[in-house]
Amino acid sequence: MSSCSTSSRPSCSWNRCAAGSPTWADLKPPPRVYHWVCEQVGSPPARTVLIAAHPWDIHGALRAGLLAGYVARLRGEPPAVFDRPSIVADTLDGVVDGLLALG
Repeated sequence: MSSCSTSSRPSCSWNRCAAGSPTWADLKPPPRVYHWVCEQVGSPPARTVLIAAHPWDIHGALRAGLLAGYVARLRGEPPAVFDRPSIVADTLDGVVDGLLALG
């Protein structure tokens, strides 16, 4: 999980955190897992972006109040049963560019 940006875009900085849940048995997508990661990196959910290539992870992040960028390179468009990502692109760079365009 990370704040939006790359080093070539100085307006933001990367905050990386390995998403694990050491104090409970839940795994993603329960909201408290995403909230725990936000606490670890010091970023509120509404200002945090999860970028993934797995639709269930995007769905969980959106349900927890995060923005979500979906890299469609593996599966194409996410299935309709999942919440629609904030941005969908074929590459990570495309997702980051789309997120930055959101303002």
